[in-house]
Amino acid sequence: MKAYSIFFLVAFTAFQNALCEEYQMLAESQAIMKCREKTNAPMMAHTKFIRRDPMLDESKEGKCFIHCIMESIGMMKEDGSMDDDKARSDIEKTTIGSHEKVFEAWKTCEAKDQKGTDKCERSFMMFKCFFTERNKLEIEWKTMHKETLDKCREETNLPMESYEKFTRKFELDDSHEMKCYLKCSLMKLGVMNAEGTINRYKSKFAFNRMFEGDINVVDKMWWECQNKGMKDDLCNYAHGVVKCMIEGVKEKKIQPLKKHDH
Repeated sequence: MKAYSIFFLVAFTAFQNALCEEYQMLAESQAIMKCREKTNAPMMAHTKFIRRDPMLDESKEGKCFIHCIMESIGMMKEDGSMDDDKARSDIEKTTIGSHEKVFEAWKTCEAKDQKGTDKCERSFMMFKCFFTERNKLEIEWKTMHKETLDKCREETNLPMESYEKFTRKFELDDSHEMKCYLKCSLMKLGVMNAEGTINRYKSKFAFNRMFEGDINVVDKMWWECQNKGMKDDLCNYAHGVVKCMIEGVKEKKIQPLKKHDH
């Protein structure tokens, strides 16, 4: 009886965490859409911000769009200063790899003298700088990503042929080795925890570096896929989620980023 109680407690906690994450992402998405309407910012401003592209839209509307988002999600205080606690929390939640290095990039940009500029301009300059500094860490992320995949391949004895088909062509086989390789990869990258709960923020971090187009479409598919499987066997669960995702990506003809290197 005690074992069942512990099981349901763990399951309920995981459900609460996932639901909280879903509500938070929904709130942020709604804030972004409302800010776009409020500032009349072009769609390109929205796309570049979501993708963390340093080449942000430089129109007045685009700059005020960024400021509106920052105020809406509590990243910028009323006096125009940045909320470092909020920034650190978001960085830890959304980043795969070194959180501290990304936060250092944030602090580097925050330290630059932007006094005298209005809030729209300051928000724009802050995030143009931050996205530029953050992108400098991409090589480190790609190296860590590849090392993780290689390590999981070794740990699960996944044949090189299967590994290359997956990493180069997004082709999966149904072997036990492949299933556990996917579980290993998701867990080591911080995308899935030991209970099988998917970290949607870190998933988006990875998708931004993998696919062209609207990442929200990819994210929605991923969320739908991860809600379908049973978590009694995490190797099977990871395989089912990734397989569902790949099928959706191919069906919608979403292309991988050309610069992405598995």
